[in-house]
Amino acid sequence: AGRLEEAVHTCRAGLAVHPGYLSAHVTLGRALLELGRLAEAESELRLVLQSAPEHLAATRALADVHRREGRLDQARACYEAALRLAPNDPELERALARVSAEAASQPVARAQ
Repeated sequence: AGRLEEAVHTCRAGLAVHPGYLSAHVTLGRALLELGRLAEAESELRLVLQSAPEHLAATRALADVHRREGRLDQARACYEAALRLAPNDPELERALARVSAEAASQPVARAQ
């Protein structure tokens, strides 16, 4: 409901007591992502994926982090991984198409 700082605080307080609660880490990561705190978001999401490599929400959110940071190849890889977990998800298909189009429109770096 737009109360992202409150969500961050609540998640951190809960994780202090229950550090292994993966859903709280994902929620924290997504709130940090929405706040633009991308490095912190990435850290939380990677922590989840270390324990649960096929966690769909964490994979999808990590793709969003990569996309916002301009790491389009990594974003595409995460969206593809998410689609393997949730085939035919129209939202994921659109996200993958967007990031693929963005990557295709970027100039290619030339080797010197």
